[in-house]
Amino acid sequence: MKKRLIILCLIILFSGIIRLVFLERIPSGINDDELHFVLNAKSIFYGFSNIEGNTNPFQLGEVSSLIFAPIIGILPTNLFTARLPYVLIGCISIVLIYLITFKITKNFSLAIISTLVAAINPWSIYVSRTSFDAPIAIFFYLLTFYLLTSKKPKYIYLSIITAFLAFNSYIGTKILLFPFITISSYFLWKFNNKNGQHYLIAVLASLLITLNFIITLPSQSVGNRVSELATPNSPQIVNQVNLERQQSIQSKPLNYLLTNKYTAYLKNFNQKYLYNFSTDILFLEGDHAATGSLWKMGYFYYIDAFLIITGIIFLYIKNRNFLILISLFILLSPIPEAIRSDTIPSYIFHSSFQYPFLFILIAAGILLFWQIFSNKYLRFSLVLIYLLSFINFIDIYFFKSPIYQPESFSFSHRVISNYLKLENNKNREIYVLTREPEVLFRSYLFFTNSYQKNNFDLVKNIYSQSRDNISFNQIHFINNNKYLPSGNNYTLIFDTDNFTFDEKESKLYISRLSDAGRIFSIYRGSTCKSLNLVTYPNNISIKDLNIEKLNEKTFCERFITI
Repeated sequence: MKKRLIILCLIILFSGIIRLVFLERIPSGINDDELHFVLNAKSIFYGFSNIEGNTNPFQLGEVSSLIFAPIIGILPTNLFTARLPYVLIGCISIVLIYLITFKITKNFSLAIISTLVAAINPWSIYVSRTSFDAPIAIFFYLLTFYLLTSKKPKYIYLSIITAFLAFNSYIGTKILLFPFITISSYFLWKFNNKNGQHYLIAVLASLLITLNFIITLPSQSVGNRVSELATPNSPQIVNQVNLERQQSIQSKPLNYLLTNKYTAYLKNFNQKYLYNFSTDILFLEGDHAATGSLWKMGYFYYIDAFLIITGIIFLYIKNRNFLILISLFILLSPIPEAIRSDTIPSYIFHSSFQYPFLFILIAAGILLFWQIFSNKYLRFSLVLIYLLSFINFIDIYFFKSPIYQPESFSFSHRVISNYLKLENNKNREIYVLTREPEVLFRSYLFFTNSYQKNNFDLVKNIYSQSRDNISFNQIHFINNNKYLPSGNNYTLIFDTDNFTFDEKESKLYISRLSDAGRIFSIYRGSTCKSLNLVTYPNNISIKDLNIEKLNEKTFCERFITI
C-alpha cells in the first residue's frame, strides 16, 4: 500500500506541475465567461452577491463562484490566482478516477494507468488551466459516483448533496443528473446486491432536484438560456423544413411525411450526437470554437484511438459489467450538445462527462497491450509513441497556441488593460470606444487588480446604470461617439474594426500576434509614444507573456505597434 501511495502521489505531483507551470502566462488571456465566474467569486467574498449586486450566490446557480470565493476573494486577481482553484479541482478529479477504478475493478494496474492517462491527457490539462465551470461539475459527478460505490448507506445519502452540487455547477450537464444517478444506482445495486432502498432514495432525490429546477426555471438567472435549446418548433428547424421542401420534387404525401419539423429535429440531433465521436473532434482538431480548441489537435492523442478499441476488448473479457456501465456514461455525454441550437459545437464542455471514462478505456487498452506483448521493443515503442505525442501537445499548447490563437482568450484585452494602467498613472483622461464597454471594463478590473472591497459599492452602482458609458478612475468605456468630449485633451482608444476616425495625427496600435491585424487604435496616448516601436509584434518569448511584470519600455516594444 505504501508503494502504491507513492506512485499515486508522484503522478498527482506531476499532473499538478504540468497544470501550474506558466499558469500566469498561458493561456495568455482570460475569456469573458471565465471573467464572469472569477469576478463573481470576488464579489461574493466582498458582499455575498454577484458583481452586479442584484443576485445572491444561491440564485446564481454557480457553485464554483461560491466555493472558490474564499480563495479568489482573498488573493489579488491575476491569471494564476484565477485558475489555481480549478487546477486543484482537476488534480483531485484525477485521484477520484483512481479511487473509482480501483474500487470497482480491484485492479491496481488499471487504476494507476487510468490516473497517468488522465494526468497527461490534452483535454484534462487544457480545461484544468481555465476558469470554466464544466470541470467543476465533472468533479462533483465523479465524487457522487465514488460515494455511491460505498456499501454504507450514510455515504449513499451524502452522494445526494454532491449530486446537488454537480447539478448546480454547470448548466450544460444538468440534463445528465437523473439518468446518471439511475444508471449508477442500478449497476452498483447489481454489483453489491444490497442497499436497494438507499439507491432508490438517491434516484428519487435526483429526480426531485431536476423537476424543481424545471419548475422554477422562469424565475432563475439561467432562465433566458432556455432559448439555446433546440426544439422541433425552433425557428431554425422550421426554416430548414421549408428549405428542404422547396428544394424537393413536389409530392405532398411524401414531403409532409418525410420532411417535417420532427424528422428535421431528429436528423440534427443525430448529426450533433454522432459528431461527438468523430475523429475530427476527438483526435484531429477539437471544437470549431477557438476557446475550446487548439485547432492543431483534438482532445486525445492519435494512439488513443487504437487503445480505446483494445480497452473495450480488455474490459469485455475482464469486467463486462464495468464496461457496460462506463459505456452508458459515455453514450449519455453528447446529449447536452446534441440538444443545443448553436451550430458551433462545444463538445469540450458540453460533452465533458465522457472524458474520465474514456481515460479508463485507454488505460485498459494499455494494460491489454502490455499483457499480450512481452517483447521489450514493442513495449518501448508504445511508451515512446505516447511520450512523443505528449511532447507534441506541450509544444503546441505552450509555444505555438499563444501566438497563432491569442484572441481565443482575449489577449488584446489584457494588453489594453495594461496600457490603460500605464496611461492612467500619467493622470490622463482616457476614452475607450468599443461595441461592448462592459467587457473591457471587467477585463480592466481583473488585470489591474482594481476590484477591491473599498470600491465594491462603486462597481455595483456602475452596473446599476447604463453600460453604454462606464466611468472608472478617469477611464471612460463607451460605445458611441456621442460620449466623446470636445477638444483633444484626452487619450482615445477605439475598436478598429467597428469605428473609424479621419484625424491625420499618428496612431499607435494593439495588434494581433498571429497576423499583425490591428485590433485597437490609440490617439494621443503618452505611453509608449517616444519609444522605438515595431510595425508588428514579433520575437515574443514566454517571459514576455507575463505582461503585468514587464517594465513600460519592454511592454511597449513587444506589444504596441506603429
